[in-house]
Amino acid sequence: MRFNPGPFEPVVYLLQKPAMFRAIGLGGLLLFTMLAFSIAGSHGGAGALMLGLVLLGALANEHRDGRWLFGVGAVVASTVWFTTLGFGARRLRRLFATPAAWRILDGLIAVTMICLGVLLVT
Repeated sequence: MRFNPGPFEPVVYLLQKPAMFRAIGLGGLLLFTMLAFSIAGSHGGAGALMLGLVLLGALANEHRDGRWLFGVGAVVASTVWFTTLGFGARRLRRLFATPAAWRILDGLIAVTMICLGVLLVT
């Protein structure tokens, strides 16, 4: 039975040269895919859109009958979030003109992430 990688078929075709595929294997293909998604997502633009759509589709499919409602809700929430972020940044630019304000914000973010980490562990 032939392994069907779907959209990654061109990459797998290149890797399926006998010596290359034995050296890299399926684990190498998985690492390559994770690396491609992380690089594409971190550079914004089309990569972030692609990553967002893939993740949104995967999460929406978990909700079977309500997957379209979940997808629309996620798109609306994202639109509201980024609009609020943009207008909020404009209104708060005077407050964050000083380095002390940035240190306080960084401290609040650090405390929040530590609390989330502790909650995930327990």
